[in-house]
Amino acid sequence: MERIMKNKNHLLVVYIICVLTGCAGSSNSIRYFMIDPMDFTADNRDDSELVIEIMDVNIPQYLERFNIISRGNSNQLYLSENNQWGDNFRKNLLRTMAQNLSSLLGTNDVGTPINRTLSNADYRLQIHIEQFERNYDGYVSLIAMWQVLDNHHQGQISTHSTSLTSNQTYVMEDYENIVLAMRELYGEFAQLVAESIPRE
Repeated sequence: MERIMKNKNHLLVVYIICVLTGCAGSSNSIRYFMIDPMDFTADNRDDSELVIEIMDVNIPQYLERFNIISRGNSNQLYLSENNQWGDNFRKNLLRTMAQNLSSLLGTNDVGTPINRTLSNADYRLQIHIEQFERNYDGYVSLIAMWQVLDNHHQGQISTHSTSLTSNQTYVMEDYENIVLAMRELYGEFAQLVAESIPRE
């Protein structure tokens, strides 16, 4: 009898541990996502000697978290506990912008605060993202502005802005496709940034 009670207690402890760690079911499992670079065609590459330095990619403080955020009605923000970024979101955007610009501009020398270039930059970029999430209307939106500092012309600065929207709407729970739409919009944004850099 005593052995049976010990076995029951042991099973109870195992069950509690499973519930706490999530092994009793997959409904609470966390999925991790990244904004990956776009597969831009190799035709854009010309082994350019152009040197670009991305000084920073600034994002709003409410996006500085691992939870993927959606915007609801009445200016509400919804943070998903089960769908999160696999890395610091700002750093992910910084690295992805560098890779996108490297492909678009045909240069391997794109520096960032994470991976600094040892060359003298031809152009420096400062990027400010104002909004980047699924909006209350179901569309994914990206609102941003950026500055290009031209070291060839006495540090002349040009300022640009854009507002991009996905082609379709997404329900709040469809995080896989929301992230894919964010990737496409960020690639479109990178193309605009690349086009604003003069090619001599």
